[in-house]
Amino acid sequence: MINNPKQGLTFGLFDTIYNAVLISGITIFVFNYLEKYKDGFFNVGLYQELIIVVAVLSAILTFLEVTSIWTKNRAKFFELGK
Repeated sequence: MINNPKQGLTFGLFDTIYNAVLISGITIFVFNYLEKYKDGFFNVGLYQELIIVVAVLSAILTFLEVTSIWTKNRAKFFELGK
């Protein structure tokens, strides 16, 4: 995905920060909103709403990822076209 070795460290740093923020954000969302709104963790509604939120968020982030690498994801950049 990354052709430039100098960008690898930057990509790794941003990926680590992104994952930490995303996991923390979902945890805060579950504990502060869903748990109180759905009356505890033993309610099926909590998990139904959580999976919808996670699926929509995953779809949005996947779309952003695909559109950001679309122009660079060609065989000539990976020396496979020879």
